Amino acid sequence: MEKLTITTPSDVLSFIGHTLGFWPQESLVCITLNENSIGATLRIDLPRQAGQELPHARTVAHYLTSDTNATSILFAIYTSETAQHGQAKPHAGTIAALTGILAQQGIAIRDGLFVGDETLSPYDGEPGTSLALPVSSTQTSAINAESIYRGSFIEPTNRSTLPTTGQEAAKAVAVEHHIDTIAAQPTNTALQQGRKLWANMFDSNTFPNGNDCHALVANLQFPAIRDWLIADIPGVDEPMQRILFAQADQTPKWSRIEWAQQLLLHAYARTSPEHAAPVLTAIGYINWWEGRGSKAHPVSPARPRHQPCLPPGAPQRSNDRLRHRRRLEHEQRNRLQNTALPPALRNQSSNCQSKAWPKSTGDSGHQLSSTTTPARQPLTGF
Repeated sequence: MEKLTITTPSDVLSFIGHTLGFWPQESLVCITLNENSIGATLRIDLPRQAGQELPHARTVAHYLTSDTNATSILFAIYTSETAQHGQAKPHAGTIAALTGILAQQGIAIRDGLFVGDETLSPYDGEPGTSLALPVSSTQTSAINAESIYRGSFIEPTNRSTLPTTGQEAAKAVAVEHHIDTIAAQPTNTALQQGRKLWANMFDSNTFPNGNDCHALVANLQFPAIRDWLIADIPGVDEPMQRILFAQADQTPKWSRIEWAQQLLLHAYARTSPEHAAPVLTAIGYINWWEGRGSKAHPVSPARPRHQPCLPPGAPQRSNDRLRHRRRLEHEQRNRLQNTALPPALRNQSSNCQSKAWPKSTGDSGHQLSSTTTPARQPLTGF
């Protein structure tokens, strides 16, 4: 494995940005270390209210101690709050609480950075001293240059950009037609046909047409079919629950996962808000697998409240069809035994950025190597 030489605070921030894939805001970022080797990278929202420092520190420590090799950490506070001469740094209580809790676990804090909107400085340094550097210095750091050369880039925020949609009423009607067809089928038939449709999309080198997109979105409306389709994404032959929670022993096919995200975004642009939630859930899983918990949550909302997108006079599903749909959902859900969503898709304030699924260096189709943290990356110079 290549050595990663980090010699300056700007290198540290560049490493964080390229590891997460975005520039953190109002965040605490921690990197676990074992001597001169990097472990996991964690980003978590800063406490929003006074009195939350200790619970917040316990949550952070819980994540960090999952790296059993960690002996120390680097941290960076990203905030728009300014430090004043003679006063404690913003979020000093959070860092003090974290220092004490980690010390009980035998983990020391090696160093810390305070990152404002314009400048960065040592966390324990006085504001306005010569130690402060412009945040723009990260753009000329060696780590930033190397990461960009490898194809990585840092987005300004963790918000995922979703394609726009239009003609919502017509799209909703098209999806509902496929939903009715699926609900009328025997359970196994519906599941097999949904997985076959999905497999054919993976085998193709072009995006599916509108009708196939509507059929895919319709299949995703049934939770158990949705979960099977999500589990089919990595291309590994293991139990579904192990795949969904990134616990499979086999290495996922990262190029296949990247193609799945493109397919889902393509389908999202061809659906209506009424049917978008499960599509976003699948995209959220992909972000979580790739170690982007902060992106997984924003694109994985609870099913939004909405007004029906059916046009006036459109036929409504009959009670019989609704019963068929509920039966299918119930029977297939039993096969899954109520698998829960991973934490990153449920909780925005505690999104761990250490990757859920280790990347294989043998998959040349995966283009995210410079935006995920290896399990143990040697570094020198810091």
